[in-house]
Amino acid sequence: MYRPHPEYRDDFAYQPDATRTHRLPLVIALAALCALILVPVVVDRVATARVESGTAEAFQEGMGTSTRPKVHVRGFPVLTQVVSGTLRHVDISAHDIPADEATRPLPVTELDLGLDDLRKSDDGSEARARSAEATARLSYTDVSDALGPEVSQGDRPGRIGGGSRCRSATGSP
Repeated sequence: MYRPHPEYRDDFAYQPDATRTHRLPLVIALAALCALILVPVVVDRVATARVESGTAEAFQEGMGTSTRPKVHVRGFPVLTQVVSGTLRHVDISAHDIPADEATRPLPVTELDLGLDDLRKSDDGSEARARSAEATARLSYTDVSDALGPEVSQGDRPGRIGGGSRCRSATGSP
């Protein structure tokens, strides 16, 4: 039979670590707190991405652009804005919007649009904003074709130059 020497004590016997058992509730509480913060943020970001994608798709379809515009919905949380039915502010940046004989006589090279208080109609077929601010960029060629005389960049910023172009009977330059 084995007997330890009396000088050796059994100080190394397994004893539960008191600090570990006291830390466990703290770790669980911190994990729960992180989940309570992160889950709503992730859900809001997913809702934001869906709203931005849907808005971009509707804009692309309505304007007939070949590329999808960039859409950014401002404000946090977006999910509460969606539930209320009004987006506080939406920025849209689109390129190469083609001309349409009925409503757009000139193609638009670039359009930056800021919409405040954007709300969908009851049937969801259109959206209206309380206010809008837009900056449209047109190409000199497109403006020249629409006006007749040639339009070009002026000699200083903020100025344009103009001249006459000879047109044949077919309307070609």
